[in-house]
Amino acid sequence: MGHAFISYVRENEDDINRLHKRLEAAGISCWLDKKDIKPGEFWPVAIVEAIQSGACFLACFSIESERKPSSHMREEIYMAIEAGKLLPPDQKWIIPIRLSECAIPPYNLGGGRVLTQVQYTDLFTDWEEGVRKLLESLNSIFEKPKAPLSVARDRTLEQQVGILSAIVHDLNNLNMIAIGYLQILELRDIMSSGLDSRTLDFFEGLKEATRISEALLKKALPELRYFNTTEKGETTDSHGSTMNISQATIESKMQYQEPFYWRINKQIKDGPFCPQCWDNDKKEIRLKDHKNGAWTCPTCDNNFIDSSWDINGDPEMDYNPLDYK
Repeated sequence: MGHAFISYVRENEDDINRLHKRLEAAGISCWLDKKDIKPGEFWPVAIVEAIQSGACFLACFSIESERKPSSHMREEIYMAIEAGKLLPPDQKWIIPIRLSECAIPPYNLGGGRVLTQVQYTDLFTDWEEGVRKLLESLNSIFEKPKAPLSVARDRTLEQQVGILSAIVHDLNNLNMIAIGYLQILELRDIMSSGLDSRTLDFFEGLKEATRISEALLKKALPELRYFNTTEKGETTDSHGSTMNISQATIESKMQYQEPFYWRINKQIKDGPFCPQCWDNDKKEIRLKDHKNGAWTCPTCDNNFIDSSWDINGDPEMDYNPLDYK
């Protein structure tokens, strides 16, 4: 189902703990750094993963966050913005919350949108009313649970494509997060921060994002195996067993019409393909047209003459090869 990532500054910790307890009591799963980062975990990576896997991002602004010249909260917001660029424009993602009278920063969300255009909720004027409005919005997000990225067997083609699409979506999110890290590192370089501990943390975060991407690719391999085709035209299923139907399917689409092979797909005739390469190795090698009835295979170098082409170069065929019926 995901979670609501809560981003804040330390000066507002009391208000955040109160908000966290209220949301959890209402059945909203929340991610809070002090609660969810376990001892021994590398915290920059834990934050990246939590933003990437979240259902929404709660940006809690205040006069204290406004006055701080730099904060981890700003870094988290930049990462959330990059992740949000991959979502549909009408999907709720970053939800601004005001803990005190302050301005919402005009962060650029991409696509001509800025954060000041996103409706916020105030918790400092009427706490219960503000929480009620927030829960109303969160409930609309959490009522549609996301399908887990588990690898199962014997899926339909539609299910396999769905799993792969979800993995690609996560890889894209990681890519956006890595871009966010690079932007932060570039800013720190401009500010001459040097290789201090925080800069090294961000470098480690980039390495960990790469590790997670590699793990996701490994997760995709069992699904991709369904589509793997060997040089002999055999296809393996999700269990790695050879499927005998694939070669017959391929050959049923290849039709020999002297002196070439053509690939027939419904009413379309595509080609021609080298008969030597297909008969010997089952390789589809498209012939090179010399515009005079002569064709050459770029792989085996064999030459072929189209018998339907007369000496004047006018085709005697009564059909168009690209409009075969």
